Amino acid sequence: MNARVPAAALIVAFFAIPLATGCNQSLNLAAVQTFTTQAAASKETFDAVSEDFYDSCLRASQYTTAAFDVSACDQHQQAAKLWQVANAELLSYVASLGALATDKQTDFGLSNLTAAVGALPSGKISAAQQAAIAGAGKGLLSGIFAAQRRDALAAVMSNAERPDAADGCPNGCLKALVDQLTQIAQADYFAVLKNEDNQIDVFYVTKISLAEAPLKPSASQQLNVLVSVGQLLALGQHANQDAAHQNVTAKRAAIKQYVAALNQIVIAHHSVVKAIQENSPEQIVGIASEFVATYSAQLSAIRKAFK
Repeated sequence: MNARVPAAALIVAFFAIPLATGCNQSLNLAAVQTFTTQAAASKETFDAVSEDFYDSCLRASQYTTAAFDVSACDQHQQAAKLWQVANAELLSYVASLGALATDKQTDFGLSNLTAAVGALPSGKISAAQQAAIAGAGKGLLSGIFAAQRRDALAAVMSNAERPDAADGCPNGCLKALVDQLTQIAQADYFAVLKNEDNQIDVFYVTKISLAEAPLKPSASQQLNVLVSVGQLLALGQHANQDAAHQNVTAKRAAIKQYVAALNQIVIAHHSVVKAIQENSPEQIVGIASEFVATYSAQLSAIRKAFK
């Protein structure tokens, strides 16, 4: 009688396969992993952007003529941390998709049964038969895992784009999160960089004016020498001013690349969801490849601004 229990469990597992797969069995798990792995690996690059919210305030403080209290940048530091956590929220979601594409879900006990088949003495059953039974069990097991992962991914990714008024996501929570990250970068962080730019100008206008101030020598020869020194000092200050502005300009360019990278995640995510809905697994491979090429270039451009 006990021998019937494994057989019954095996039958349940077998018939559970078509129930789990549905129309999502065409989802290409490997391609989804490619997409999610690349996106989730961008934490360090995104952190560099968010941390500069605070760093820009500190740099601006160096250009103030009055004594500066570093605590004046405390709110910038808090904003930088919040931005960093919000970035992590997005990347953690993407990473979870990758984990879902690889992690094994419940198998209705089939894995234990398959292992038992291979471990039991074969007795009157030939070794070839035993191997065939174990192989068939592994095949069924693989089908169940793949089906569960595909269905789970399809559900999770679709839900992320579905309107959710309860959580304040009228256009889907993925879009809502990316919209907030975009606003922080384009409005709040941009304003911080603008202040740094302004402080640079105020500081160097004073420095250059002092360098170019008329001097009162006792002889005409000395006048020429002193004017030349003043001009050299002014030129040096102009160069310093230009270098400081170029640093801020590079950060502004990074904002564009950061926002473009965020949008690239949304576009790729939506394209995968659409391919799932249209039952077109071959499209997902192309989506993942295009994403990796474009996203990698965007991350590289961001990193250049934060060397």
